[in-house]
Amino acid sequence: MKDILVWFSDNKEWVFSGIGVSAVVGLVAISYKVFRSTGEGVTRNNVVTQSPSLTQSPVVNITNNAAPPAPSRNSIPKPVNEAPLFSINPIAVERSIQLFDAGIDDYTTVMVCIARFKMRRDLQTPMQSRFEVSIDYVEKLSASGMPYENRVAHINQAQWLPPSNGVHELLLAVESGHRLYAVSATDDRWAELDLQQDRPFATVILTDLTDGRKWECVYALTYHPHSCSLAVRQIVDLRHK
Repeated sequence: MKDILVWFSDNKEWVFSGIGVSAVVGLVAISYKVFRSTGEGVTRNNVVTQSPSLTQSPVVNITNNAAPPAPSRNSIPKPVNEAPLFSINPIAVERSIQLFDAGIDDYTTVMVCIARFKMRRDLQTPMQSRFEVSIDYVEKLSASGMPYENRVAHINQAQWLPPSNGVHELLLAVESGHRLYAVSATDDRWAELDLQQDRPFATVILTDLTDGRKWECVYALTYHPHSCSLAVRQIVDLRHK
C-alpha cells in the first residue's frame, strides 16, 4: 500500500493529465466488463432448463394363434349351380331298338347317336321320371354373308334308353333308310330332320322335376346320307340354364 502511495505521489502530475485520466478510465471500464461477464457466466451456469417428463404405460399385444375349428361336412355349402348329373362322351353306334313309325312294331338294328349321363349320387328314381328332356335341332347357315339358324326339328320329350352300368343314355338321332330322325317319347313317332347340310346341332335341355332347375348341353352331329355314316361330339358341356 505504501509503495502505491509513493508511486502516486511521484506520478501525480501524469495521473491528473489527460493521458492519465484516460488510462484510469479505460482501466476502470475493462475491470467493469470483466466483472460483468464473470457474473453473467455464473448466473447462466445456475439456470437449469427441465423438459417435461412423459410416463408411457407399456403396450401389450396379444395374438391368438389358435386355428379356427374346421367346418363340419354338414356346414360346407354345396355349389348352387352344381348339377345332380354330369355328361360323358356321346357315342354313335349300332343299336337294336323298336321301330314305332309306319305301324312297325318290331326291333331292328339301326345307327344311333346317344348322349350319355351319370348321376353324382345314387338316383332313387328312374332317370326318365326325374328329368324331362327337350331337344332343339338347328342348322347354322349363312346367306349373303349373314349367319342364321335353320330349325329343322324340336322334341318336347326325348327318349331315354335303358341304363347300363350306371350310365343313362338319351337318344339324340336315328339313321334309317338314308334319313336322319329325332325320336319323341310321347307319341312314339319319329320326326325327320329335313337338313340342307350334313352338320345339325342338337341342344339338349334337361328339366329336374324335383326342383324345376334346367341344365343345358349342346351336341354337333355329322351325317352323310350316301355313306350312311353318323358321328356325334359334345361342344358345350352340361351347364345351368
